[in-house]
Amino acid sequence: MLSMISINVMSGDTETCAMHLDGAYRLINQARSWKKKYSSKAQALHRIYFFLRTVYESTRMKSTTAQSSNSGSPMLGWGTAAEATSGVLPEDGPTPDGRSPSSQYSNDMCTYAHIYGVPHSLLILLSRTVEVVRMIMEEREQTGVRGLSSDLAAKCDEMELSIVEWLADPINDPASPGRVTPTNSVIMEHMTRAFHNAIIIYFAQHVRLLKLQYLQLFITKVIDSIETIERIKAEAHIFAAPPYWPAFIAASEAFEPALQGCFQKWYKDVEIYRIGCIRTETQVLSDVWDKGPCPGATLTSIWRMVLER
Repeated sequence: MLSMISINVMSGDTETCAMHLDGAYRLINQARSWKKKYSSKAQALHRIYFFLRTVYESTRMKSTTAQSSNSGSPMLGWGTAAEATSGVLPEDGPTPDGRSPSSQYSNDMCTYAHIYGVPHSLLILLSRTVEVVRMIMEEREQTGVRGLSSDLAAKCDEMELSIVEWLADPINDPASPGRVTPTNSVIMEHMTRAFHNAIIIYFAQHVRLLKLQYLQLFITKVIDSIETIERIKAEAHIFAAPPYWPAFIAASEAFEPALQGCFQKWYKDVEIYRIGCIRTETQVLSDVWDKGPCPGATLTSIWRMVLER
């Protein structure tokens, strides 16, 4: 089921992503009713599900929920990805008795990190951010104003502090020294930076609704990181999917012509991967850039406004 999502992304036909994610969730829930221990490979698959679900939820539009509800599919509200993996995924780092994780577990988790280049703690940070954004979107849709209730405003402040204070996990696992090559280490470092800065932008464009000049520094950091990743991959002859989520989030706030030119070149360069969903991204970005920054009292990100038209 998880491989079907990759096929959806590669082909550009993402209409059935929710169906495959829901199917994986049902399978996970069924297994939880009788399974008490999970192999390291199963834990790695749960992490992959968590990654795919979180990224999907971060850009899901409201209509998807309605369509899924009408069709009888239990479209997952926020928190489900975390709930599905709760009790399955051990925390990163040493076990409670001070021992390092098993070699097999470390190898499988390292493979997971190699696939996506995102530390698990950063993915959890994104999932929590998506949850807060979902609650804010629901409240603003009901009230029609930017202002938030005191409880939700406090939750936003707490989330913002968590994002700003987040620190990256060590890339090299002490249980499997040498597993991460210097080249992969640099790629993963820049992937982590790109995702973290994109989360800052994602939070700002949905929660704080900041003007573009406040985000330019983080946009520049994202494009610098993703350009570096592609340059290293080209030099090392590594053929791996580009970090399209941070690229899209950062580019959706890039209204300076110079920055737009950088993103246009990056998207042109990654056409060699023949990933269908990137064509959709570039079309949305073109519409966002044509629309330009909105000076009025917007209630959400510009890219969501474009997609909701």
